[in-house]
Amino acid sequence: FGVDAENRYFRIFPDLDHISPALVYESDELAIPGKDKYIEIIDAPGRENLCILYSKTPIDFNYIIENLSKYPGSIHENLDALLDGEIISPQKINWKSDGIEFSSISEDKSAIFIQIQINHI
Repeated sequence: FGVDAENRYFRIFPDLDHISPALVYESDELAIPGKDKYIEIIDAPGRENLCILYSKTPIDFNYIIENLSKYPGSIHENLDALLDGEIISPQKINWKSDGIEFSSISEDKSAIFIQIQINHI
């Protein structure tokens, strides 16, 4: 999902309710938002956020989007609260140095949150 400079949340993938967000293979490659689509920054200058959420368990995405903006904390804190503390701590994620690739082992948590911030002028 995305968040613009005015704290508006919007769906990126899956872009429609009837499309499954499941990535069920050991190694998946995914074009976001899609092969024939693109993300365009069109509003006034500010900070845009691309947010990626991986989870071993199903998530009610509409519930997340509807409720994230209702709280004053960071996206990460609010998302973790909405998911009942299921976000894996960033310190427990092993990042590959030459790309957006990671691994993590967590017996008690089920989701990883990645936030990419884009400043535009």
